[in-house]
Amino acid sequence: SLVQSKFVGPGNMYWPNVKFPLGLALVDIEEKMPSSAYRKLMEAIECMQIRPMSENIVIDLGACPGGWTTVMRKFGCKVISVDRSELDSVLMRDNMVEFVKGDAFTFEPPSDDDDVVFWMVSDVIAYPDRITDLLNRWCSYQWAEKMIVTMKFQGDEPSLDDLDRAIDLVQRCG
Repeated sequence: SLVQSKFVGPGNMYWPNVKFPLGLALVDIEEKMPSSAYRKLMEAIECMQIRPMSENIVIDLGACPGGWTTVMRKFGCKVISVDRSELDSVLMRDNMVEFVKGDAFTFEPPSDDDDVVFWMVSDVIAYPDRITDLLNRWCSYQWAEKMIVTMKFQGDEPSLDDLDRAIDLVQRCG
């Protein structure tokens, strides 16, 4: 069915997106991917009309098996992939992917170079309040210029209050 497109923010994001047929972004990659989760990231990038540049460093929190890391590599970015489990073997051999075995919620980006622009992406599996805490750390310290983060819900009805709190937090931090 057709529905009215409405602004959902941030940036220039409308859902469904009027720029795409039936409001759906083209998110398929022909080659073999480590997982199908990459489509969520590609949809966010398309709908928000933002793109990382090859000189950006992307930090992928909760990266295993590597679908989101693969998307960012396709943009030519160096990726720091953080997870407790290793990535797909192809990504583990990629010299533009630095795998960090660790916890996505305690990881801090390197602070060697003030000229580096970081992006943070995360599709980590966690309760909404943990995602809000993660956003609070990253926003408070202004560790990333751009962030794309999923929030996952349980049950029949999502707690949109959790989502609203996360959006308010991000907006307050600019």
